[in-house]
Amino acid sequence: MQTFYAHYPGKDDLLMALPDQAEVAGLLASVPADLPLGERMRTVVRQFLQGLKGERESDALARWQLIAGTPGLRYRAAEYERVTAQMFLDALGDEARQDPAATVVVTAHLSAYTQGLLRWAESRGELSLEEAVVEAMDALRGL
Repeated sequence: MQTFYAHYPGKDDLLMALPDQAEVAGLLASVPADLPLGERMRTVVRQFLQGLKGERESDALARWQLIAGTPGLRYRAAEYERVTAQMFLDALGDEARQDPAATVVVTAHLSAYTQGLLRWAESRGELSLEEAVVEAMDALRGL
């Protein structure tokens, strides 16, 4: 008899899920393509956060508190972040994949998103999720 965990590549996959390529493409398509890439990424993240309300937000907080408190899971979150960044670059097309600036912009915004989630979790939800993530992304504007 298979265990519950046999249905997942690893236990961490119960806590963190990668988006699928169609979801990433849909998020990007919902934002005007003529905006600068950094603004597109900030808008995509804010739109995604709008879907995390109520029970979905409290579930995310519980998961991210566990991730924030477990060094191995923090490293795995960074791996998921990099894979997700590649999905965004793939959705943006060949030109973005070959543009070092686009790669930096996408990976920096997803890193800021992850840092915002970790900060939110470490605050035990005292900071709002959107406030923590937007503050982290806003730090990129000054670079």
